[in-house]
Amino acid sequence: MAGAPAQARPAVSGLRGLSVLVLGLLPTPAAASPWEAPDGGQTIVQVWVGDEEGRPETEAQFYREARGPFGTQVTKFWAQDDSLGRTFEASVALRRSSSVPLADVAAVEAGVIAIAREGLDPGFGAEARVSAGWTWGPGLYAVADLAGRAEEEGVSPRWGATLGRSDARSLAFVQVRYEEGPPGRGFERAEAALVWFGDRPWGVQIGVRAGLAHDEQAFTIGLWRRPGGP
Repeated sequence: MAGAPAQARPAVSGLRGLSVLVLGLLPTPAAASPWEAPDGGQTIVQVWVGDEEGRPETEAQFYREARGPFGTQVTKFWAQDDSLGRTFEASVALRRSSSVPLADVAAVEAGVIAIAREGLDPGFGAEARVSAGWTWGPGLYAVADLAGRAEEEGVSPRWGATLGRSDARSLAFVQVRYEEGPPGRGFERAEAALVWFGDRPWGVQIGVRAGLAHDEQAFTIGLWRRPGGP
């Protein structure tokens, strides 16, 4: 899931998310934000519960980003339990953001990943991503990202697009992601979510996710630390 720009901040220092999003975030749900981390950083914890092709599926992700001396430092832990077994991933990455002529902000991100899949030897991978963000109107924003991930099985492409709206009390977004991966691990998905902060330092996320080229449905719940908050 991709992050959103915060209200009344420069283009390169707004609200950061994930994804999907990550994140990416792989089949990790990506948080593909091009903006710098806000002062105080950003933390997101998410759980997806549903089924894929009639079989139970559960995912969980911890996402943390913070501003460092060389750019935004991104840390992710991700776990999945489905019909193919359990998978665990941990990754660290560095993102550099800047203003560009065709977008409000653009970024380059690169990182390394430790991977453990049930029944297979642990391994490592690497991922590089470019992303761009645009803001306009009353808190509206859009993000597009393109990435490549290298593992022992080879290099797989992935891309995502996010449209959302943020204000001082809430964040809402819709996202489409495509990610190739090892056999049985690729996907094309759409997700919609609402994060409600109100006046609290933590926001509660609820959402739904569905497969676009396969039978998958999932509900999302999550906790988001208010960007730059305590």
